[in-house]
Amino acid sequence: MRMAGKVAVVTGGGSGIGLATAELLAEEGATVYVVDLAQHAEPRLPVAFLQHDVRDEAGWGRVLGRILAEESGIDAVVNAAGVIRYAPIVTVDDREWDFVVGVNQTGTWLSIRALAPHLRDGGSIVNVSSGWGLTAGEVAAAYHASKGAIHGITKHAAQSLAPRGIRVNTVVPGWIETPLTDAQDPEINAAVVRSIPLGHGGKPRDVAFACLFLVSDESRFVTGSDLLVEGGSLSG
Repeated sequence: MRMAGKVAVVTGGGSGIGLATAELLAEEGATVYVVDLAQHAEPRLPVAFLQHDVRDEAGWGRVLGRILAEESGIDAVVNAAGVIRYAPIVTVDDREWDFVVGVNQTGTWLSIRALAPHLRDGGSIVNVSSGWGLTAGEVAAAYHASKGAIHGITKHAAQSLAPRGIRVNTVVPGWIETPLTDAQDPEINAAVVRSIPLGHGGKPRDVAFACLFLVSDESRFVTGSDLLVEGGSLSG
């Protein structure tokens, strides 16, 4: 029960990595608030679901009001909300770019800006990036850019919030079996998995355990770091 008595907020908790993280934190004793546009799957354990678009600045006030009406503060935030679109930098259109950057990058910033002032001393924020935030390919320009920005946001927040005892870190998943990868070409998925040094892809719960470590007291001296959960794909 590493999160007993603690309050956690998980964005993008309606599916994939966010859902797995919300379930694990609840399993470890936390009171969990899931923030997402839709509850795509029913969590195994009770969580409070708050419908919200992370890009909606005014809506963050409503989310915060609901949480603080029930809790005296927040101990952990996991920013897992994310989307991907496939287009190279010379063909991606404005609307596609704004949507991906809005969810992945601006949504993370708005979450931190709204919730960090209400984190208790010793609180922790985890931002979910991607291996594609550290490397690049021929497609998904907006995704690469937005996930790369997560690392800069994390390092700045780690420095600026450290005097309050708040830690901020990034989890960097590689290929994880989620609705995002399910929507990709199966042949592409198979090729990516074959390239992973450990020989298999990851599951959402693999990333959830990394998030649990970073929001628990076990990582009390860890801030501004990148924790890679990618089977060795970025080690070469």
